[in-house]
Amino acid sequence: MLEWVEHDSLFERAAALVKPVSSVMDIGCGLRPQTLIHSPSVLVCVEVHDEYIAELRRRFAGTTTVILQGQVPGCLAVLPDRCIDTVVMLDFIEHLERDDGLRALQECERLARRQVVVFTPLGFMPQDESGETDGWGLHGTHWQTHRSGWTPADFDERWHVVACRDYHQINGKGEPLPEPFGALWAVLNCEAAPAAAADPADAEEGFAILSAGLRQREIDALAKEIELRRLEASLEPLRRWQQRLARLRPQYWWKRLSRMGETAERGEP
Repeated sequence: MLEWVEHDSLFERAAALVKPVSSVMDIGCGLRPQTLIHSPSVLVCVEVHDEYIAELRRRFAGTTTVILQGQVPGCLAVLPDRCIDTVVMLDFIEHLERDDGLRALQECERLARRQVVVFTPLGFMPQDESGETDGWGLHGTHWQTHRSGWTPADFDERWHVVACRDYHQINGKGEPLPEPFGALWAVLNCEAAPAAAADPADAEEGFAILSAGLRQREIDALAKEIELRRLEASLEPLRRWQQRLARLRPQYWWKRLSRMGETAERGEP
């Protein structure tokens, strides 16, 4: 379904389509995780850039927010099916190459139990971040460049698309655009459940499944680290022996040369 609205009512109309849920995955959240779904019991933020990750981990330390670092869509493939209520990609899919964006949409459908929500410019909106710093004053310009454009035709009849032709007034750095640019929301219902508040137990179950998938990756990485440490430990005696030889060798040869010199002075053979 396609619905055209005016600038002032775009967000309100799209927000009305979004169900209240207990667990949300925000893909490509940057430094501003979603606020579309208020106070979920579990929020999973997926980001790639080191500086953004560091700030998110600092900000959400000690909370139920989970920070995952990885490049989309590849990092999503390791997560289990239907592990989260709602998956959102807000101002993100346009930063992917088109093929990667299509794969990301497929992964979102696989992961979500309730809804997938996408917000993106209407068509290709040029944004070439070639400076030293991005709109947040950090060094994420590579990830802020737009690489694809999306229109209502990219979302099949299962999606409810709400679009506006003149939504964006400024670019990613807050600079005025030469002329307004459109935007769209696309909402996919993954099940025919009523839009009632979800049971918090559902969020706990989904978080447990998600954590299990992540835990296996952590276990594999830890196993490799342990094996590396064992290898380093087995080489440590050899290193110490080499260091000892390196220290003794000059002294040994110096003593031997000195003895040879003393022997020559005494005329001994």
